[in-house]
Amino acid sequence: MKKSYRKYMIYVLGITFVVLLTVCTTLFFDSRINVVNGHVVSSHNGEIALNVAVSVFLILITLAVVRQHYRQASLEIFSSVDSLTHLYNRRAFDERVDHYIANKMHRGRPALVVMVDIDDFKLVNDLYGHEVGDGVLRDLAANMKACFGPDAILCRNGGDEFCALIPGDNPIGLTKLTNMAKYYEDRGKKYPYTVSIGYAVYPHQGYTYQMALSHADMALYNVKLNSKDSFAKYQPKMGTEQRSKLSFSLDDISNNLPGAILIYRADGDHEILFANAEMITMMGCTSFDELMNYTGRTFDGVVYEADRERVNREIDQQIERGSYDYVDYRIKTMDGRIKEVFDNGKLVDEDRFGRVFYVVILDISQHKTRHLLETALERTE
Repeated sequence: MKKSYRKYMIYVLGITFVVLLTVCTTLFFDSRINVVNGHVVSSHNGEIALNVAVSVFLILITLAVVRQHYRQASLEIFSSVDSLTHLYNRRAFDERVDHYIANKMHRGRPALVVMVDIDDFKLVNDLYGHEVGDGVLRDLAANMKACFGPDAILCRNGGDEFCALIPGDNPIGLTKLTNMAKYYEDRGKKYPYTVSIGYAVYPHQGYTYQMALSHADMALYNVKLNSKDSFAKYQPKMGTEQRSKLSFSLDDISNNLPGAILIYRADGDHEILFANAEMITMMGCTSFDELMNYTGRTFDGVVYEADRERVNREIDQQIERGSYDYVDYRIKTMDGRIKEVFDNGKLVDEDRFGRVFYVVILDISQHKTRHLLETALERTE
């Protein structure tokens, strides 16, 4: 893209230079300058005026043509580039890859066909907003350019998914991207993120580019299934059976479990990181954003004000003992109702978020739920 733009600008400057040179030459040879009594005069003023008029007309025509070419070039660039990351869009990426493969110089030579996906990108958007999410996408695009080298063909496939074709069969660029500290920084605050990467070697692992891309996609899903924050090369065993394990996504599972799930930071202001649909409904809210606004984005905002001090004290005592048990308290829903709940949590050390509580909350306001829980607790005593 940059090379095409430079060639276009050289073309524009070249035309402008030729027109100006023509004007100067015409004036020089046609004016027949004479000096009379110390004054510069011309014996062909009419011809000079005509030549100047013709030259100005030519300049205006040239500028109009240049403007039209510029508009066409701009439209071509905009139609092939993702406006947010300035990488190729999928259509332009496919065209560039087809052109690369058709080039006789590259025929038979290996290339890495790569798929990149941001881990838990929906959580980034939900937690910090789309402005930060867009910043993460731009930061990843810049990191891909830096790690994959100047000869790589890069693409934003859509959403938080990216593609690349990297000449050669050395995955060192993938190693760099995986191991580097990745974060988007805005107004002094850092927002870390990780990526999962799958790749296949063309033409050894796909005699067509599209087949290699499909294999890279299988490798990507294998990474997301097993570990995330890593990369893997396609292996034949990564078939459709791997995808079947992903038929239930995290959202499917969390939103259909018979209980409210809440994830929040154990330290600081107990910032909420995640809430499933059951938790949102329990609080009388209709969306995650509404829940965040109502609670002030904190676990303390979930707990009824009169119970907060006791609940925090009991949770701190459980952390000190290293054992976790039920905590009961009240919540006040957005529409003003008071509910009694049981809270069972587990403390986990997360690489990105530090110490985090994973909590299951059950509404015991309903008589049936209370009876079942009391019976279960009696059996454990």
